Formats: sequence, structure tokens, C-alpha cells
Amino acid sequence: MVEDIGALTVGEETLLKMWRVTLSSFKRVLQRHSHTRFEITVVERGAGSYTTPAGVLPMRAGDVFVFAGNEPHCITAVSGPRASTYTACLELR
Repeated sequence: MVEDIGALTVGEETLLKMWRVTLSSFKRVLQRHSHTRFEITVVERGAGSYTTPAGVLPMRAGDVFVFAGNEPHCITAVSGPRASTYTACLELR
């Protein structure tokens, strides 16, 4: 489930967008994606794995992940009943 938290817009340009994602337990095939904007993700609860070009990284509550624009990444596993993250994408000037 994706819940939009809000955005900071100047004129017609969105500089910051934030959302909360809640995930049930799963494992999935790597589906790397990237964004043109800088991304910061904070793991609120739960545990799992983030896959990046550097390898498979464990994730758990309290972890912070920072991705540069166009850096591939994907949550490939969530263990336990549920995990949630807060994510912000921002345009650096």
C-alpha cells in the first residue's frame, strides 16, 4: 500500500515528494528501478533485503538508504508479517 504524505511544489515544479509504503511478507525476482531524483528511504518497521549494484543489503527498522539519481535499487524481500518505509524523492539544484 502506498500512502502519499505530501509534496513541495514551486510553481509547476515538484521539488520534494514523500510517501509511506507498507509491504506484506514476500520474496520477488529482482525488478531494479531508478529515479531521476535523489531518494532517501527510512525503514520504519519490519525487515528484509534491498538489492543494489553493490549487492544484497539487509534492511531493518531504523535503517536509512540513500540513492543517487538513476541508481538502480529494489526491495527484493520482506520477512515477518509487515514492513513499512518512509521515502522522500527530491530534486537537487
